[in-house]
Amino acid sequence: MKKRFLVIFIMILLEISLFAVKKNDYGAGIMVGEPTGITLKYKNFPILGFAWSFDNYLHIHADYWIDQMTLTKKVDLFYGGGIKYKYRDDEKKKDNGSSIGIRLPVGVQFFPKKRIEIFFELAPGIMIIPDTEISFNIGLGCRYYFSL
Repeated sequence: MKKRFLVIFIMILLEISLFAVKKNDYGAGIMVGEPTGITLKYKNFPILGFAWSFDNYLHIHADYWIDQMTLTKKVDLFYGGGIKYKYRDDEKKKDNGSSIGIRLPVGVQFFPKKRIEIFFELAPGIMIIPDTEISFNIGLGCRYYFSL
C-alpha cells in the first residue's frame, strides 16, 4: 500500500509541477486536519489537495470557488464545490478500494502578508461511488504564493 501511495503521489506532484511552471501566481502549502497533506492553488481554480486521512486512506480533491467575498482588506469568505477521490487498501477495513464523491467547501482566508495565506475550511460532502455515504472534511492551512 505504501509503495502504491508513494508512486501515485509522485506522479500527481509531477503533473502539478508541469502545470504550475507555465502559470503565474500559484500557491503551495500545507493543510492539517482531516485529512492532512499538501494544498495547491492557482487563482481560484483549481484548488487541489493531496492528503492522508487519519482513517488510513489517500485523499485527493479539486475544488472550484463559486464566490469569494471580501470582508476586510485581509480577510475573505469563500464557498464552492468540488470532487474528491479516496483510496484505501487496508485489510482490516471493509470499505477498501476507490471512492468518488462531491464536496462543498466553505471557509475563510486571511492574508497577513502579501504572499501568505492562512485558511480554515469546512467541507461537507457525500461519497457517491461505489456507495452513498455522508463525509466531512475540515482543515486549517497556509499557502505561499509564487510568481514565476
